[in-house]
Amino acid sequence: MWTELLLMVLIGLGAGVITAAGYFAVIAAVGVVTRFAGCTKTAAYIGIYEKVLCLGGILGNLLWMFGSPVVLGDWFKYVFGFLAGIFVGCFLVSLAEMVKGLPVFCRKINLQKGVGMIIMVLALGKGIGSIFYFCYLMNK
Repeated sequence: MWTELLLMVLIGLGAGVITAAGYFAVIAAVGVVTRFAGCTKTAAYIGIYEKVLCLGGILGNLLWMFGSPVVLGDWFKYVFGFLAGIFVGCFLVSLAEMVKGLPVFCRKINLQKGVGMIIMVLALGKGIGSIFYFCYLMNK
């Protein structure tokens, strides 16, 4: 009984560590952290960015698995949805930039001006979608 339980715990932890390592490797390869540091001219604090990103992943998983020990209320959902949307939007824009998706798209539709506005609308749309999901769809 105990050996089976220990084996299940070890397999679960191992799978979780491998999955998290793959996720953070993708984030590092896409360059989200370096892009944030470059845009905000805070490259000296890149270590803090990486630590906060890892801490957010760990805390998010703990909250997802065990729930929150305190009632956070609806305002937390709105703030979290907004921040999650910003992160996902920046991640997608960085990914598209890495694979040169946006320049190819702009050339195909002959877009000369307004690329910054497209990026802003993508990030805003992801933020609004995240707020909608976390406030309305997640509770059903």
